[in-house]
Amino acid sequence: MLKKTKSRSRVSAAWFSAVWVLAACQSVPVQNDRPVELGYLENVAVQGFQTSCVASKLDTGADNSSVNAKIAQNWKDSDTGVEYVRFQLQSGDEVSDYITLPVERWAEIRGKEGRPTVTRPVVLMDFIINGKKIRGEVNLADRDHLSYDALVGRSMLIDRFIINPARKYMADSTSCPNPSYQKVALNGSHLRP
Repeated sequence: MLKKTKSRSRVSAAWFSAVWVLAACQSVPVQNDRPVELGYLENVAVQGFQTSCVASKLDTGADNSSVNAKIAQNWKDSDTGVEYVRFQLQSGDEVSDYITLPVERWAEIRGKEGRPTVTRPVVLMDFIINGKKIRGEVNLADRDHLSYDALVGRSMLIDRFIINPARKYMADSTSCPNPSYQKVALNGSHLRP
């Protein structure tokens, strides 16, 4: 009799667990967008560029994203107290029109190898990567001395993409404003997929 009771308890516990799991699954929306595999270098459509994509490094070691920007001015609206920054994006030979956006915050970026800390404005911008529009915080930086004009950090990658460090340019190129785009690095040389 004792064995039968234990058996019934196990069956009841298993049945209860199964019902609970089913109920939980029905109340939580199912996410059909699974992360997509991309390479560590990809072409990204960046808000502000009308004709081409920007050769970008997808960096899981960086918290946030960064774009090559030339800041013209920043100011605080005296009526609203909102701070704004006016800037131009630059990639290779292409320079965007002036863009004015509110500053979300200021980021303190520690310098490498003894370089001083710099403060950069952070704005909300849209990137399109592999056909997915992603809005996120982007710091505006002088990236002239770096290999790529844009860096896409974890905050824009997480739960959307899996980065394969052995691959490059795996994304769908139709995300770019001009389908016949060239992959342009900072120095104007063309990169090969």
